[in-house]
Amino acid sequence: MKEKVKTIQKRIKQLAKDDSEVPVRSFFTQFAELSNKEYVQEILAKILEKRPDVTGEHLAYLLYIALQYLTEFDYDQPVEKNKLEKDLKKYSDKIIELCQTKNISTNVIERYALLQVIISMLDKPVVVIDVGTSIGLGLMALNTDSFSHIDIDKELLPYVQQKVEITEAIGIDMQKPDLKWQLACCFPDKKEDRPVLKKTYEKLKKEGTKIKFIQGSALELDRLNLPKADIVWTSNFFYEIEGDINKVINDIKNLLNEKGIWIDADFRHSDKQFATKDNPYLAKVRRKEDWDTTLEVLESSIDWVRDLKPGKDFKKFKGILKK
Repeated sequence: MKEKVKTIQKRIKQLAKDDSEVPVRSFFTQFAELSNKEYVQEILAKILEKRPDVTGEHLAYLLYIALQYLTEFDYDQPVEKNKLEKDLKKYSDKIIELCQTKNISTNVIERYALLQVIISMLDKPVVVIDVGTSIGLGLMALNTDSFSHIDIDKELLPYVQQKVEITEAIGIDMQKPDLKWQLACCFPDKKEDRPVLKKTYEKLKKEGTKIKFIQGSALELDRLNLPKADIVWTSNFFYEIEGDINKVINDIKNLLNEKGIWIDADFRHSDKQFATKDNPYLAKVRRKEDWDTTLEVLESSIDWVRDLKPGKDFKKFKGILKK
């Protein structure tokens, strides 16, 4: 355990040099200076008892978000070391609990435009399971005007505008929907997004697609008593898996009915978590009938999905659906 704590300390010290945001970098700098203190090492050790496979970077940002959550965003600004020390002592038990049970997540509704298009292409009632749904915002956005501001290729426009028939929409996440946590996940440079996120969530909860939320881990999909699905959807998902990724993929396959598909929205190369001309953001589709083939059906230049066009395998996928 001591070696794992040292690894976390080392990563936090590196982030104190590397993170581009001043308030976040300041937090890591102050935390690194305190990290050899016994009470800080005890906090880290207790978190790692529950999450031994968490990465140093993930845990570092969880610590920051937990303090944002507990202090009503005091860490939007650089803080003094004595303030951080006071908060770490005051909230130690709550910090441990949050970092043991929460994940960092984003709520980019626009990514679900990719799902809207592909459901429309299937042209049939569907059961959709969203693994890693966060607070369910993306599923709720289906069949609404949430994608109207995206620059959508004219070939795709009819699919986005068409209302689709969703028999059941199921969202799975290891943490219960917690809007305040999602607001804390908006970093200082995106703090203006917080009131927008809150307003959007409240609106879609009333007017959007109705979803069934199931609390559970992606590592235990085979134990959640889920129905067979026409579509399993994941997005920016596998970076946070703390366990056997191959088991998760196999469980996703087993969730699908005979004609089912898995849509994974992510960058072309999973080892490059940023978008470039050669590394765009994609809807990658795998069919249960032909599991070893991955089709790049849709493409956006950025993972915030402000534009959307057919991917290189769009016509091939369209042809398969006609058979």
